[in-house]
Amino acid sequence: MDDQAETVLLALARGSGARALSGIPARRGRIVRPLLSLRRKDTVAACQALGLDPWHDPTNTAADGPRRSALRTQVMPALVEVLGPGVVSGLARSAALLQADADELDRQARSALGTAPSSRDEQWRCDMLAALPDAIRSRMIKMLAEHRGAGSLTAAHVHAVDQAHRRLPRPRGGLAPRRLRGPA
Repeated sequence: MDDQAETVLLALARGSGARALSGIPARRGRIVRPLLSLRRKDTVAACQALGLDPWHDPTNTAADGPRRSALRTQVMPALVEVLGPGVVSGLARSAALLQADADELDRQARSALGTAPSSRDEQWRCDMLAALPDAIRSRMIKMLAEHRGAGSLTAAHVHAVDQAHRRLPRPRGGLAPRRLRGPA
C-alpha cells in the first residue's frame, strides 16, 4: 500500500493523467503483486514473526537515491505527521478508484475504434475524432498513433496531435488524414 501511495504522489508531481494516477496494477499480464494492498510495516512485521530475513534495496533509503527514496524517507513521514496515518490508505484508495475509471475510458476508446468506417486506422476522419468526448478522443489518438508505430506517446504528444487536428479545416464530409511517405 505504501508503494501505491508513493506512486500516486510521484504521478501527481509529474502532472500525470488518470492511468498513471491509478498507480501500480495488482496484476499486469503475468506479473501479480499479491502484497500491494498491505502496509510495508505489516509485511516487515510478518517477516520478523516468521524469522525471515528479507532483502532491503539499499536505494530505498539512500540520501542520493532515486526520487522515490526521498519521497519514502522524507515526504511520506511528513504527510502522515500532518494529515494523519490514513493518508497512505487514502492515496491507495484513490488509485483504485482511478484504475476503474481509466480502465473504463480505455474500454470506451477501444470500442470507438471498433466503429471505424474501415479496418484501416488511417481512415479515421478528423471530424469523427472531434465529435468524441475529450477523454475518449485523447485515448484514441494515443492508441491510433502508437498502433501505427509512433512509439510511446506522452500526454504532451497526444495534446499536440489533438490541437493540430482541431486546427485543420473542416470541409464538408470531413477530412481524412493521410500517411505521407518520406525519408525514414
